Amino acid sequence: RLASARGLGDVYKRQVVKWWQTRCNEILGHSNDIDGKFGKETRKDTIQLQKLLNLTQDGVAGYNSIQEVFYK
Repeated sequence: RLASARGLGDVYKRQVVKWWQTRCNEILGHSNDIDGKFGKETRKDTIQLQKLLNLTQDGVAGYNSIQEVFYK
């Protein structure tokens, strides 16, 4: 039996957030939990990372942030 589309979307989002958290830890030298939840700590790290990469510091892991982090 296949999971519902919504369930697959949730799994995918958690995996993307885990990747983002991992990249934040690697680039910033942190050791924060990789839990797949975009909470306060992840937002704070996102802003710090955006500042480091000279991006708009909005705390959103959008297209420009992901592109910069992917190729860093």
